[in-house]
Amino acid sequence: VKTYSLGMRQRLGLAQAMLHRPKFLILDEPTNGLDPAGIREFRMYLRKIAVEDNVAIVVSSHLLSEIELMVDRIAIIQNGELIDIRELQHVAAAQYYIEVGQPDQLQAMFEEPLAKENGGYVLNLTKEEVPALIRKLVESGIDLYTIQPIQKRLEDQFIEMTGGGAIDAIR
Repeated sequence: VKTYSLGMRQRLGLAQAMLHRPKFLILDEPTNGLDPAGIREFRMYLRKIAVEDNVAIVVSSHLLSEIELMVDRIAIIQNGELIDIRELQHVAAAQYYIEVGQPDQLQAMFEEPLAKENGGYVLNLTKEEVPALIRKLVESGIDLYTIQPIQKRLEDQFIEMTGGGAIDAIR
């Protein structure tokens, strides 16, 4: 086994952990050493056993972009203390990016100045407010090119929750 690649040892470790059909599995950096196809396969397998075999899986990792694709719920631990637990699917967009043909008319619809970004604007809206805004834009003759939610990535949320974490310690 010592001649196996890290990815092969990871796969072997998961197979070994699954031999006795556990109901609870703890994995530390499980995708370390896997190629992109292996990571996807691993992620799909974990979801499958979680659903079909009712296995509770705890994954510890610093690769937040991978965790975001792998889990339904996260817990953030900082300096040995649990600081937050949240369901990932319940993180709703509170901001929307919008591009229109008549930006001055769009700005006139709002009391506060709109934040410009990449040729468009960022609006603070709830999901429920979006259809009414679109109707108002159409009725006002404003050409709507793009409206899309701005989702905060898990990495951004982590930095907000931890106050920057290790980055602040380096500065």
